[in-house]
Amino acid sequence: GEEVGLKMTQLPSGLQIADVKQGEGDFPRPGTKVTVDYVMMTTGARYGAKIQSTKDLDTPYTFVVGDASVIAGLSEAVSTMRAGGVRRVIIPQKLGYTDFSKQPQPSGSAEYQR
Repeated sequence: GEEVGLKMTQLPSGLQIADVKQGEGDFPRPGTKVTVDYVMMTTGARYGAKIQSTKDLDTPYTFVVGDASVIAGLSEAVSTMRAGGVRRVIIPQKLGYTDFSKQPQPSGSAEYQR
């Protein structure tokens, strides 16, 4: 597929990104509402197991860039994307679910939080 041989770039925050497809237009500024499709997968021992896909659910995820209730890694990843872009992202734990209120919450997420 199009993701074979993608080279991940690690940002100073620890976020790793690789663009599969460049979008068009300007980057969203903090405070901008964006809508994304995502596939959430595990890393670590169960690497690559799909947790949730917005396409499977037919419900894209809309959030405000920089909103503190959204996992920081998602806001950061989207902040340098353009409309229509596709990016693979590895979010380190410190930029992920740092507490139980962070969004987006995958269905059945409780089983990952024991």
